[in-house]
Amino acid sequence: MKKAEKIVKKAALAIAMVSLTLALPTAAMAKGELVRIEGRNRYETCRKNRDLAQGVETIVSVNGQKFPDAIMASVVSHKENAPILLVSEGATARELLTSSVTKAFIIGGSAAVETSLEDELKDKGIQTTRISGRDRYETSEAVNDHYNIKNVILASGENFPDALSAVNLVKTRNLGLKLIRNDEIPDPIYHYQYTVGGVIKNPRGEVLSGRNRYDTNKATIFDRDYNNPIIATGTEFADALSASYLVGKDSPILLAGNSIDESYNDFLSSAAGGYIIGGEKAVSESVKTSIENKMRNPNEIPHSQNPTTHTLSDQVLRNLNQKRYQRDIAPISLDDDLTALANMRAEEIAAKFAHERPDGTLITEENVSKENITMSYYPNPYEAVTRWFGDPASRANMLNSGMTKVGIGVYEKNGEYYWVALFN
Repeated sequence: MKKAEKIVKKAALAIAMVSLTLALPTAAMAKGELVRIEGRNRYETCRKNRDLAQGVETIVSVNGQKFPDAIMASVVSHKENAPILLVSEGATARELLTSSVTKAFIIGGSAAVETSLEDELKDKGIQTTRISGRDRYETSEAVNDHYNIKNVILASGENFPDALSAVNLVKTRNLGLKLIRNDEIPDPIYHYQYTVGGVIKNPRGEVLSGRNRYDTNKATIFDRDYNNPIIATGTEFADALSASYLVGKDSPILLAGNSIDESYNDFLSSAAGGYIIGGEKAVSESVKTSIENKMRNPNEIPHSQNPTTHTLSDQVLRNLNQKRYQRDIAPISLDDDLTALANMRAEEIAAKFAHERPDGTLITEENVSKENITMSYYPNPYEAVTRWFGDPASRANMLNSGMTKVGIGVYEKNGEYYWVALFN
C-alpha cells in the first residue's frame, strides 16, 4: 500500500507541553534520552513537577494517599491549566506556594485535606476553592458539576490503574471523569464517551480495555505523533498523577512495571525523548535504559512491532480475537489474500466511504463473505475494533463462529485512518 509508512510520522524534538512554559533543561536532551524527575518522596517529586513550569498562578492540592480524590484532581488540573500538588497530614501553605500563585483548589473533604491548610491559604490572600462530596463518588460528581461537565469518561472508583490511564483522555479529549462502583448503573445525566477498563459491569460509550493495566493504558493513547512520553510506575498512582498536568497530545502517560510492555515499542520508536517520574524504586534504571535503547534504535525493534500497516493489522486481529475469546468463540486467523483485498478496500473507502465500491460493485462478490469498515482520526487499533463492536452488524461479523479467516487493512489519508476487515 502506497502510504503505509505514513501511519506514524517521526516527531520532531520539542519542549512545549500544554500551554505552560517549561523550565526543564531540555537543551541537553539527546535523541532517546529520558530525564528522571524525582524527589525523596511522592510529595517532593510532585513539587519538582510543579517547578517544570514558570509563572504558575493556580495550584490544585489533594491528599497524596487517597487515589480517588487525586484522580479527580486531574480534571481540575486540566480545566485550570494548573499543576497538582499532593499533600500530607500537616501540610503547610509554604510547601505549596510560589510567588506567582494567586489561586488554589482543594479536592476532597476536611478528612482528606485539613481545614487548617485551607485557612492558611486564605489568610495569605490566595483565592481558595474546595470541591468535595461525602465520598469519592460524590466528589467525582462535584468536580463535574463545578465545571458543568456532561461529556465524561467512565472508570472504576474501586482501583486506580484504569482511572489513572483515563487521564490521557481527560487532557486530550477535554472530558470529565465519572467514578462509579463496578456493579453500579451509570447515571443517565452524563454523556459517556468512553469506559476505561474491563471491570465495570454496565459500561457506556466505547470500551477501552486490555489484558492488564498496561494494555489498557495503551488503549487510551490515540495519538501516535508525539515527542515526549511521560513514564511512571503502574503500581502506584502518585507519580503519574503528579505529572498529569503535563499530559498532552504529544506527551501521554505510559505506565511501566518491572519492564516496559513490548506493546509500547511502536510508540517508543517515534519518540524524541521523554521523562521518568519517580526514583529507581518506582521505575528502575534497567527499565529506563531499555526504553532509551528502544527510542534510539527503532530499527532493532522486530518488524512485527514497528508502527506499519502490518503491525496495525496484527493489533486489530489480537483485539478481535480477544472479543471472541471472551465469548468462547474460536480465534480467527489472518489471511494474506484477504488482507491484500482489505488494504485495497481501505484505500477505496478513503475516496468513497461505503460498502459499495467506486465501480458500483460489492467486495462480497469476490469470494468475501462479510465486510466491516470504519474511520478514525487516530491510528489506534483499539478504537477501530471498539467502533465495529458498537455496530450490531459489524459485531455479528466479528463474533460469527462460522468465520475462520479475516483480512485487515488500514489506509491513511490527510490524517484520517480508514479500516477494513474482510471475513470468510
